[in-house]
Amino acid sequence: MSTQTLELQPVESNQNIENKYHDELLAFFNSGIFLFDNQLSTDNHNSNPIKLQNALTEYYSNDKLKKITKRLFDRINSYHEAEFDSQIASNTDKNIANIENSQSYQYYIEQVQFMNYTVLKNLRDDFIYGIMLSLLMQELFNTPKQVENQIISDAVNKINERIEIISSDQVIKITQGLTIAKCKALGLNQYKWQTMEDDRVRPTHEANNQKIFDWDNPPEKTGHPGTEINCRCKSVIIVDKTMANLLDLM
Repeated sequence: MSTQTLELQPVESNQNIENKYHDELLAFFNSGIFLFDNQLSTDNHNSNPIKLQNALTEYYSNDKLKKITKRLFDRINSYHEAEFDSQIASNTDKNIANIENSQSYQYYIEQVQFMNYTVLKNLRDDFIYGIMLSLLMQELFNTPKQVENQIISDAVNKINERIEIISSDQVIKITQGLTIAKCKALGLNQYKWQTMEDDRVRPTHEANNQKIFDWDNPPEKTGHPGTEINCRCKSVIIVDKTMANLLDLM
């Protein structure tokens, strides 16, 4: 019985999803600005940086980070289901409804969620650390109050710039992670590397273009598409079908 190979298009990052990820994360960090206002509105110049640090750590708590991580993941997952599951149902004989019971699927999803949480936690920690280090230095040198205002303004601007980068990169990585998790759970173990084939493609990624790789054996120099920051490459999913199955779909 002859075998045919089908290719399923990967789920790509969506600008609308990236914007929502960005806006919610930005709102999360900006929501704590009142803590800085309270700190800087005191008449006494000798404000207490340690007190502010404690307030920031409590406000941007790990529990809050876990909640926002879950909300962001669920939004991307809903988008992925709409794009990916329909392809599987239309082009394969795989039952995607059962994959959530797969141990490999659950494990991989947990890894993807933990990866996203770790990125946001590091962002939070760097945000607080940067502000506190600067404020402590200003306290030591007894600099004017307006300098403290500028320090906090610079810290907020810096976090906004990082969120711009993180939003796109994390949506790409979560989307790719969901694809890998579902493919492995469904027994779709291979993909074809597809670059954008323009002058922005990294040389190492160009070397992978149109080659077939296994999900369990990523390219050594690059990892899977989407692994490296701002990678725009795609994983075209390979489906081997017998001719009998193809006829069933016709």
